[in-house]
Amino acid sequence: MQKCRIIKGSILLSIFCCVNWISAQSDTTVNDTMQPGPRIFIDTALVIMDSSLAVPQETYAPYDPTVGVQPYGNAIEGISLRMITGQTTRVLNKGVLEFCVQHRFGFISGGKDQFYGFDVSDVRLGFDYGLTRKITLGVGRSSMGKAFNGFVKAAIVKQGEHSMFNFSWLSDMYISGLKNNDASLDPYYFTHRLKFTNQLLISHSFGQRFMLSVAPTVVHRNLVDSAKYANDLSLLIVNGRLKIREGLNLTGEYSYLFNHNMRKLYTPCISAGVELYTSGHIFQIVFTNSNSMNEADAYAMQNGKWSKGNIRMGFNIVRQF
Repeated sequence: MQKCRIIKGSILLSIFCCVNWISAQSDTTVNDTMQPGPRIFIDTALVIMDSSLAVPQETYAPYDPTVGVQPYGNAIEGISLRMITGQTTRVLNKGVLEFCVQHRFGFISGGKDQFYGFDVSDVRLGFDYGLTRKITLGVGRSSMGKAFNGFVKAAIVKQGEHSMFNFSWLSDMYISGLKNNDASLDPYYFTHRLKFTNQLLISHSFGQRFMLSVAPTVVHRNLVDSAKYANDLSLLIVNGRLKIREGLNLTGEYSYLFNHNMRKLYTPCISAGVELYTSGHIFQIVFTNSNSMNEADAYAMQNGKWSKGNIRMGFNIVRQF
């Protein structure tokens, strides 16, 4: 009886495999695009059992140890939300969590008394989450200014057949955690602590070697010395990424302030960096004159001058889950 069941089961399994094999032969598109390997066809759906399969360029999944470096190094748009300080048009996939550690040492011009900046340390910890395929939420805590920030970022248009550019929108709220040491500010309201950044992020990829991103930006600060400063600042942020080889990119960042009077008071943010992609992390080594790692301060406060050695070395470490 048991042998008979085995024989019947074998016959049914053989028929099932043959039917699905014949069905699969008619789906030439799938066969032509996928890599070779052991395959099982169920209603013409392909299940791949080949661990060497590369992740498609438009797919940015969390790290999979069976895939290798592909999730982080496959496209010039990158996978991390940030390039150096500012953000690009990239948003996270739905359900993806990104943890980012941003660290900046002091100015190299501090000399040997500050061990050329290495005795000084500022850190920002950020958690960003893909709420949907087009909306990313993020929160962060910075040691400079004891600040908290939260943002929402939405992908509007993706570069492809219908558009030459990627478009995204970013709205960020910054909350200063510093104590009020100005006696003239009494009462000191919670709203005095707030700063807002809104950006229209636009990028274009020139093949798989170079990407350029521009971001018309408005920074609003609730509390300023109105005799010297403006509450609203209009800027243009420019980011660029050049691919050297798989897993290695060069990056750059520049901010331009439109208000002529404010340009006399603020030094633009100028940064350069190197990105290293591994199978599990992104390392961004940066050199910048920016004091802050938050957009509201990095682009709207007095930064250092490269000509005077006011350069801060630092790094971003990104891990996605």
